Amino acid sequence: MQGHYCHRLGIHHLYIYTNARRFLYRAFAKKAGETQLSKAIIEFFGFGDLHDQTTRCSGAFSQTIEGIKNLKQFARNIKIEAKIFILASNYKQLVELVRFLLNLGTDDFSFVFLKDAVGAFKINKQDVALMHSVVRELRVIAKLLKGADKQFFIEGMPLCILQELKGCLKEVYRPFDELINMDKKIINCRQTRTAQKLKFDFCADCRDEKLCEGVWREYFRRYGKSEFKPYRRQN
Repeated sequence: MQGHYCHRLGIHHLYIYTNARRFLYRAFAKKAGETQLSKAIIEFFGFGDLHDQTTRCSGAFSQTIEGIKNLKQFARNIKIEAKIFILASNYKQLVELVRFLLNLGTDDFSFVFLKDAVGAFKINKQDVALMHSVVRELRVIAKLLKGADKQFFIEGMPLCILQELKGCLKEVYRPFDELINMDKKIINCRQTRTAQKLKFDFCADCRDEKLCEGVWREYFRRYGKSEFKPYRRQN
């Protein structure tokens, strides 16, 4: 555990990205609770067996869930965020998965479409869902999470698709993120994302044009632009 070391360096908001399987061991979960770690961001690729199939690890989902239970019991100072990747194979399970994670005491939620907000992680292009199908599920989830007073964000979708959910778009709230890669170079995440996205001619007529980063190029190559229409500027 490097939590105390990071605190000495002046890093006071320490998060960890993890599959939480290591927290299956109670001693490890207890040790985590003794550090300055404030949040565990745990990735999900489906519910139950579908998560196992996507991660190619039998039993991964159940081990992750046991890890979360141990964190909630032995490291209550650590908030749990579920980072759920939206796939063509799993989007119909999203509501069920969210309900399940809520019952575990999950604190925050984020939903990733195609790539995360740093533009680094991406899913298999064969498993890319149609945005309009996904947003119907997200509307149900939004009501569920708002009713439970939970914070949630959506990554990787343009504002014209999200419509009334546009206030949940993560890129709007964290446009200047930076990261240090393995070569110790500082990467501007917004520049990385926008280089991988595009806007259409009609985007200039959208009232949210300055906020929206556009559509992932890979999505456009697969599905085209027929889904997208601008919000018209108000006269």
